[in-house]
Amino acid sequence: MVLEEFGISRDGNSHEPSSTTAIRDQYYEKIFGAVYERAYAPNSVVAGVNFWAWAGEGRPRVAEGMWKAGDNFIGDPPHEPQGWYSVYDKDTSTQKVIKKYSDLLNGVGKKENWR
Repeated sequence: MVLEEFGISRDGNSHEPSSTTAIRDQYYEKIFGAVYERAYAPNSVVAGVNFWAWAGEGRPRVAEGMWKAGDNFIGDPPHEPQGWYSVYDKDTSTQKVIKKYSDLLNGVGKKENWR
């Protein structure tokens, strides 16, 4: 089983790429941590987790605006406000949480890693 598409907006429900992500980082830590604990439990069926969504270098044309032809693709679907759940290349604190659990979950499914 893979837990897919969990996410949360930036602090204060802001859609501005420069807004802070402290609450999101805590939320990601909780979700990733829960999946990690279950993934390595005996006889677990948990295999991974996906956050929503990587935007990388992309940025919304207008914060909270809807996607229009020619805009960057940043992970949020065109029918949703752009930048809502986006993780940007400059979101280093969020990336640290993602990297931590990516490394920890890397061995899921390998028999030598079972507890």
